[in-house]
Amino acid sequence: MIIGASLFLSACYTTPPNPATPHDPLQHLNRDAVRFNDKLDKAVLKPVAKGYTAITPYVVRRSVGNFFSNLDEIPVVFNDFLQGDVEWGFSDIWRFIINTTVGIFGLFDPASHIGLMPHRNDFGLTLNRWHIYTPYLVLPVLGPNTIGSSLGIPIDYYVGLRTRIFSFRVRVALFILNGINRRAALLQLEKTANQLIIDPYTFQRSAYLQFRAHLLQINKNGPQFPSEDDAEDNDNSEG
Repeated sequence: MIIGASLFLSACYTTPPNPATPHDPLQHLNRDAVRFNDKLDKAVLKPVAKGYTAITPYVVRRSVGNFFSNLDEIPVVFNDFLQGDVEWGFSDIWRFIINTTVGIFGLFDPASHIGLMPHRNDFGLTLNRWHIYTPYLVLPVLGPNTIGSSLGIPIDYYVGLRTRIFSFRVRVALFILNGINRRAALLQLEKTANQLIIDPYTFQRSAYLQFRAHLLQINKNGPQFPSEDDAEDNDNSEG
């Protein structure tokens, strides 16, 4: 444990990475992981996702995505408060309560319709919020991460609800279903992206780091609730 902590601290830096030219000391290892993930995707994940899309209506796939998003709200709230974001914390608590009850265990998203918009948060972003950044890391199966966000995966998982309300077999089944549903959502985007990408590795790395920087900025800005003027405009448009 001490050795692991020492390696983690030695890999940390205090300034955000430049998505275009990040510090990437693990690039050789990462490219091997990308090749492995590509082979796994072509052999298993993509064919399964295509079959799943063919037999599952979009409204069902959207409800599945809503369910998993709601299930993961507790780690989001946990990290909200770790970052000192009280507004986000209470907003996400109310979002979870409303979607779990009115939204039937998160299958639907009524919270968004009243201004409690979803956002992502995790332990990796908590480290970033406290100015701790780590190199880019591609994990087998799980894909793009950083060292810090990878170490945060078991923390967020333990804080979440899955270990408390589901058996091991159910958790495995949910993990597989969530993975298939997410992969299915990327099928249309993939067709366009493949025509434009020259080096998939650098594109994926840059896109991931930009996305994480965007999420961090959203967390810093805090939740944006609809104003009275917005509500009046919506009423007028409906009328």
